[in-house]
Amino acid sequence: PSLLASFLTPVITWVSVVFWCDRPKGLLLVPPSHLAVSPSSIPGAGAGLFAAAPMSDGTVLGTYPGVERDAESFVTTKMQDAPRCAEYVWRFGDDAAVLDPTDAGGEIREVLYGGAPYVPLSDLIMGPGLLGRFVNVNTALCRINEPPPDGGGDRVNVRVIEDIEKRTVAMILSRDVEAGEELFMDYGKTYDRSTYGGP
Repeated sequence: PSLLASFLTPVITWVSVVFWCDRPKGLLLVPPSHLAVSPSSIPGAGAGLFAAAPMSDGTVLGTYPGVERDAESFVTTKMQDAPRCAEYVWRFGDDAAVLDPTDAGGEIREVLYGGAPYVPLSDLIMGPGLLGRFVNVNTALCRINEPPPDGGGDRVNVRVIEDIEKRTVAMILSRDVEAGEELFMDYGKTYDRSTYGGP
């Protein structure tokens, strides 16, 4: 029994640490049927998020999905290997942490399982075959685009409340929306818009 315990104790400890550090955060608080991911009305923006049912001003859509990462190490690891992830990462206002909703290749999938390719066995532990089967988040909210800079500001219909201490970002409707209406938010003053209007 002591030999088994000496083997299991570090394994359980490692799985617990991986789970705590590499678990996905975020909640979708409206029924998934109320939202639809479709090509954005903004040329070149890729996919966007649309209301699939009427929703009222003040509706809390949920919190931004992603695995919380230290911002400095994230820039030197994943952003180097999968630069496309930068399009979806939420960088907190204190520049100390990010929420990364992408997979190992920097792509958005319908569901985020968590994990980290730089942590031994993390992707396996948090993958869909193990803990990811029970702990995963819908990624729809990271599809909310910003309206075009040329007069599209009045189309913003989602506001955010960033909680630095809890590392969460609540996403709330700022007015009533109709079914079929695309959801838009303001990405803030520090967002890099240098690629806007590009191919």
